Amino acid sequence: MCSGACRIWTLRAERAVSRNDTAEAVRLLRLAELLDARTGPRDRVPGLFDDDEADT
Repeated sequence: MCSGACRIWTLRAERAVSRNDTAEAVRLLRLAELLDARTGPRDRVPGLFDDDEADT
């Protein structure tokens, strides 16, 4: 089972691969570390959603 944040990350990764977007892939690698560091599935990951990118 994947949390909502994990699912958003997966969708962004699939989109980056289909577009061959290396800049997005680098961002997603950084975000993966933040996702892994969460202590619970509802912990907020700054920058995961496009509209909160400015938080990072």
